[in-house]
Amino acid sequence: MSKSKKLKKVIISVSGGVVQNVITNSEDVQVILFDWDNIGEGDGAEYNFGSIVSDEELKEKLEEYEKEVEEEHEKNKNPQ
Repeated sequence: MSKSKKLKKVIISVSGGVVQNVITNSEDVQVILFDWDNIGEGDGAEYNFGSIVSDEELKEKLEEYEKEVEEEHEKNKNPQ
């Protein structure tokens, strides 16, 4: 891949089996989620929602999520 080509990125945050947030750094992305639990209940399959942010904002959000994952892993290793 050439250095001038920017990768399109999508972060999908899920909690409790529910999509909480979808963030991308490109307008040229369509997110389609198939939630088979909801489809079985008769709901639709396509979800188009979220935020378009700058590369820097996307990087910051990714770092925030990674930190949360680390904290959750630590909490699970050392239950009180």
